[in-house]
Amino acid sequence: MKRVNYTYVIVNLLYLAVVSLVVALSLGFEGQGGLVPVVLGVPTLALILFSLGRELLHPSAAPDDSVDVAPWAAAAPVVAWLGVFCALVLLIGFQLTIPIYVVLFLRSYGRTSWPACAIAAFSVWVLVYVCLELLLHRTLFEGVLFGAILPLL
Repeated sequence: MKRVNYTYVIVNLLYLAVVSLVVALSLGFEGQGGLVPVVLGVPTLALILFSLGRELLHPSAAPDDSVDVAPWAAAAPVVAWLGVFCALVLLIGFQLTIPIYVVLFLRSYGRTSWPACAIAAFSVWVLVYVCLELLLHRTLFEGVLFGAILPLL
């Protein structure tokens, strides 16, 4: 008989606490400000509760979640690419970062051809621009080099 994986339970309880806090706080937002956290948070809460219940009530039915952790040498490039994206957004904003980052990433990490990189970069930029700027009328962060002020955290 398989025993309860308490590490799994603890991590899921932490997820449950964080998502519950986000959902609870978003209920206090005015207008539709809290709509996205609620729409994403409620199904996430349901899935976390389902996962916890399965692990606690029927540990033998839970899938084997034992995975080998990647060594730091394999994870470092991913962390570095994420850092590059964040630094570019901070400096030059989303509108310029998106195509530059997509081309850089696909060309160097993905070994993709220049035409494919250009098509992908343009497609992603158009998707973000159309969805956020035109449809939702949201201004994206413009970068500190172009006069944007960092939001207070």
